Amino acid sequence: MKRRVINVCILFILLFSLVLQGCSGKVNNTNEVSNLDFVNIQSAREELKTVIWGSQGWITYFQDQSNYIYAGHGSHLLRYNIKDNKIDRAIKLHESFGGIHDTNLRFTLDGEYAIIGISNQDQKGLTNINFLNFENKTNTFLANEENNFKIEDVPEEVRSKFNTENIFHKNNDNHDVLKFKIVYNSEESTYFVHTLDNASSSYELNTLRGAYFNAEPHFVGIDDKTIGTLLPTDDDGLNLGYYKFVLIDIEKDEIIQEYAINRR
Repeated sequence: MKRRVINVCILFILLFSLVLQGCSGKVNNTNEVSNLDFVNIQSAREELKTVIWGSQGWITYFQDQSNYIYAGHGSHLLRYNIKDNKIDRAIKLHESFGGIHDTNLRFTLDGEYAIIGISNQDQKGLTNINFLNFENKTNTFLANEENNFKIEDVPEEVRSKFNTENIFHKNNDNHDVLKFKIVYNSEESTYFVHTLDNASSSYELNTLRGAYFNAEPHFVGIDDKTIGTLLPTDDDGLNLGYYKFVLIDIEKDEIIQEYAINRR
């Protein structure tokens, strides 16, 4: 009789622990095997000090109604708060997720939420799709592949903030807002500014030197005459951990705001 009571007590404890686990959120819609983490900003900056320019440099993202420039390299993604002039979020991808250049990131128009998935070259579409809440620093698993993704799985209060038309195939550079056309001249390794109709003579944009990565222009449009990018903090442009976020006035060819990831 005593043994039976003990067994019943053990069973009750096990069942109670399972109930607690479910209530605690460990068994829910979040990705049980997380592929990324929101991390300490200073720790991310320290780790980036060792990153050297290779076949890929920084990649930047900006949305039309946003206050944030996102910049990624390797396993790190940083969020630069334009208004407060500081980095206020940092993400680190796990090795199983690959690097930022292997992902597809789509942000809400205000830049506070995003959907991220792996761009899988061996399969059509994305895999391992997650929802990122940058305000609460949480990551929620949505679908194992693009065919299984449903926008209805995104929290209802956030859903309307996404541009759901071609959600995985829209660009994040916001160049359309600019009233200028900025062209990179590979022979002279510099950028030149043209009017959209090429009506006026072009001029060199000296402040943008050093912002050419991945065989494509490396900047985002902030408003019709302002761009954002990352530039080396010194002459050593090979060390990506010592870059700075900058805002550039195109007409004046002048840096109007900057914030360094690290300084020597």
